[in-house]
Amino acid sequence: MYGKCGFMEEARKLFEEMPEINIVSWTSMISGFSQNCRENEAVDLYVRMLRSGLAPDQFALGSVVRTCAGLLNFLLGRQLHGHAVKSGYGSDRIVQNALVTMYSRADSIDDASLIFQRILDKDLISWGSMIAGFAQQGCELNSLYLFKEMINSGGCSPNEFHFGSAFSACGNINQLEFGQQLHGLCFKLRLDTEAFAGCSLSDMYARCRNLYSAKKAFYQIDMPDLVSWNSIIGAYSNAGLVDEAIVLFLEMRWLGLKPDDITVRCLLCACSDYSSLYQGQLVHSYLLKVGLDADVSVCNALLSMYTRHNGRNGLIDAYAKCGSLDDARKLFEMMAITVILGINPNHVTLVGVLTACSRVGFVNEGLYYYNIMEHEYGIVPTKEHSSCVIDLLARAGRLDEAAKFIDQMPFEPDIVMWKTLLAACRVRNNVEIGKRAAEAILKIDPSDSAAYVLLCSIYASSGHWDEFAMLKKLMKSSGVRKFPGKSWIKVNGELRVFIVEDRSQPESENVYTMLELLG
Repeated sequence: MYGKCGFMEEARKLFEEMPEINIVSWTSMISGFSQNCRENEAVDLYVRMLRSGLAPDQFALGSVVRTCAGLLNFLLGRQLHGHAVKSGYGSDRIVQNALVTMYSRADSIDDASLIFQRILDKDLISWGSMIAGFAQQGCELNSLYLFKEMINSGGCSPNEFHFGSAFSACGNINQLEFGQQLHGLCFKLRLDTEAFAGCSLSDMYARCRNLYSAKKAFYQIDMPDLVSWNSIIGAYSNAGLVDEAIVLFLEMRWLGLKPDDITVRCLLCACSDYSSLYQGQLVHSYLLKVGLDADVSVCNALLSMYTRHNGRNGLIDAYAKCGSLDDARKLFEMMAITVILGINPNHVTLVGVLTACSRVGFVNEGLYYYNIMEHEYGIVPTKEHSSCVIDLLARAGRLDEAAKFIDQMPFEPDIVMWKTLLAACRVRNNVEIGKRAAEAILKIDPSDSAAYVLLCSIYASSGHWDEFAMLKKLMKSSGVRKFPGKSWIKVNGELRVFIVEDRSQPESENVYTMLELLG
C-alpha cells in the first residue's frame, strides 16, 4: 500500500522490521522502488535478496528487468535475461513482457521482436509492449501492422495505450487517413476521452497539420494533464501560432496546472519568430516571477529566442521590466567584458540597465552606469538615457537632484521628463518643484489636463486649498477636463482599448465576468 502511494520510506521501515521476509515482500519492495523512479535502489534490493539465499520468482525478475529499462542499463538487462533463463523463467510471459520492453528501449528491436514471437499466450501487455517498441524505434509500419494483427486475432481488445502508440506511429509517418480510421474505432470503444489516447490522437492530427482536429481531440479529453496541455501548446507553437499558444497556456494556468520546462520551451520556441519578441518577453517575465528561469533547457531556449531578436538588448530589457537588476547588471557586465572582442553594448543596452536600476531603486548603481557610459563605451547620453536618470532620482524621492539634473542637461527637457518629475512630486507632496514642473508642462502644451490634475492633487494633499480652488477655476475657464483612464491590449494583431466603466466593447460582459472571478 505504501509503495503504491509513493511513501517508500514508510514501506522500507515496515519491510526492515519484518521478522521474516518472504519472496512476496521482496518483490513488493523491488516493484515499489521501480514504480517510484528509484531504480538504483530496486536493483540494490534485488542483489541483496539473491545474497540472502532466496531465489527470485517471475514477478521479482519482471520487476527488476523493467527497472533496467528505466535505468537504460542494458548490459545488466542482458545479464538478467540469462539469469531468468537459468532460473527456468525464460519462457514465462511476465518475464518475457518485461524483456520486450527492455530490448525495445535498448535499440535491440530485433531481439524484442524475437522474444515477442516466442510468447505463447500473448496478453494486452505483450501486444502493447511490442506495438510501442516498434513505434518508438522508427518501425512505425510494423507497429501499425501489429496493431491490426492484434485486432484480427480477436483475443484482445485494444486499450488506450495501444491506441496511443498507434496514433504516435501514424503521426510520425503522416498517415492521416489510417489515423482517422483508428480514431473512429477509438471513438466506438469510448477510449478517445482517456488522457493517453486523447493526447496521442491530438498530437497525431497536429503532426499531420490538422490543427482544428487536434484542438477538437484535445478538448474531448476528460481531464487533460500537463503532458496533454504541453502537446497541444507545442502543436500551436510549432505552427507559429504564438497568440493561440499563449491563450492555451493562460487557459491551462487558469485551471490550476503549473507549467514545466517543456511548456515554456514550447512557448519560447514559438516566440523566436521575428514578430513575436513582445510575447517572448512576457513569457520571460513570467519565468522570472515563478523561478523557472534557472532551468538549463529553459535558459537555452531564452538565449535562442533573444539571439534571433538581437537578443542581448531584449534580454536586458526583459529583466528591467521585471525589476531584476542583478540579472540585468550581470548580463550587461558580461557584455562589457566582450568589448575587447569587438562586441560593444549600444545605447539600447544602457537604457535597459538604467531602467532596471530605476525599477528596483538602485540609485547609485544607475548614476554610476550613466556617468561611465561615454568614456567607457563611447556612448553619448541621449534624451532617453537622461529620462531614465530623472525617473531613477524621482522614484527615490531625490527631487531636488532630479530638478538640478534637468537644469544641467545639454538639451531642452521634453514633456515626458517634466511629467516624470511632477508625478514624483505628487507622491512626495512637494509643492514647490511640482508647481515648477506643471508650469513647464503647460508651457509646452497648455491643454495638457494631466498637469492640472496632478498639481491639483498636490495642492489638496498638502493643504494648499486656496491654490487648489484657483487652479480648479482656471481649469473650468480654460475648458480643460480630466479624461478617463485607458488601458489597452493587443490580441491577434488587433489593438483593444478599454476605458474606465466602459461597456462599449462587444465582449465587455465576458470581460467583467472574468474580472469578478479573478477578484
